[in-house]
Amino acid sequence: MVYDVTMLEAFYAAYKGKVEHVRAILKRPLTLAEKILYAHLYDVADLKDYKRGEDYVNFRPDRVAMQDATAQMALLQFMNAGKDQVAVPSTVHCDHLIQAYKGAKADIATARLTNEEVYDFLRDVSSRYGIGFWKPGAGIIHQVVLENYAFPGGMMVGTDSHTPNAGGLGMVAIGVGGADAVDVMTGMEWELKMPKIIGGLWDEFYKKVYGEINDKTNNKSIGMYHKYQPNGDYTVSICAEVNSTNQNYEVITIPSGKYAKFIVKGNVVTAVQEFWQKVWNMNLDRSFVCDFEEYQAGDDMDNMEIHMYISLK
Repeated sequence: MVYDVTMLEAFYAAYKGKVEHVRAILKRPLTLAEKILYAHLYDVADLKDYKRGEDYVNFRPDRVAMQDATAQMALLQFMNAGKDQVAVPSTVHCDHLIQAYKGAKADIATARLTNEEVYDFLRDVSSRYGIGFWKPGAGIIHQVVLENYAFPGGMMVGTDSHTPNAGGLGMVAIGVGGADAVDVMTGMEWELKMPKIIGGLWDEFYKKVYGEINDKTNNKSIGMYHKYQPNGDYTVSICAEVNSTNQNYEVITIPSGKYAKFIVKGNVVTAVQEFWQKVWNMNLDRSFVCDFEEYQAGDDMDNMEIHMYISLK
C-alpha cells in the first residue's frame, strides 16, 4: 500500500485546529503557503509571526524522498544515528544512476549490472529501517512521488532538485541535501529560514513604497500581471494610480483594449485565490496581455471589494 491512510486521517483531523490556532495567535489572514508552514512547526510553543527571509524556523516535515545517488551518503549517516526505524515515511528511488543510451530495456539492464553493489546496499538498508524502495525501472522519483505520496497541505523534503514537483498537489515540497534528509528521518528539528512568498510583495509595497507616493489618484491599490511569455512566465507588479509622472516612479501603463470585469468580495487572500482558480476553468478568450486586480479602499481585509480585470482578444 502506497498511501498511508491512517497517517493522512490523523493529519487532516488535526490540520484545521492547527491553522485556527495560528490565525488566532498572529491575528491576520494566512496564505495557503503560510498555513502549511505554520502547521508543520516542530514545536507549537515556538509559534510567532516569523519574518520571511530573515527568521530561522524549526519544521517537522511529513516525509522524505531520496534518489539513488544522494541516498547513499544519507543512509550511511542514518545508520550511525542509532535509530531502529525512520521517524517519518521515507523512500528511495533508483533512477539517477540509469544512463539513457540505447533504450529503456537495455539501459536498465546496464545500470543494474554496473551499479549492482549500490542497488543491493540501498535495498537492504531500506528493508532494515522501514524505508520504501523503488527498484531500477520503477519510475522517475519526482513523478512517482507526485502520483503516490504527495497530498494537499503536507510538507516533504527530498534529495532531488525536482522535489517541488509534489507542489502540484498542494504540498510544500523542498529539495535538500542528504544531511537535511537525515535530520528529518531521525525525528530531529529541520531548520530553515522562513521562506519568502509572493504575498510578501504587498508587505514591502505598503511598508516601503506606498507612503512615498505623494500624488496618488485614489487610495486603491493594483496588482498587475503582465509581460506574459510563451513558456508561461509572467511579471507581477504592485502599483498605485498616480496623477503625474514627475516623480521618480517606474511607470506602467495599463494597455487599452477589451477586459472582462468581475467583482469579488471577501478575504483579500482566499477570495482572490478562489477567483483565479475559477478563471482558469472559464472559457474566456484571453489575450494574456495584461490582467489586473483593483483593491478598493478600506481596512477590512476579510471583507474587501476587489475588481478583477481579465484582458480579452
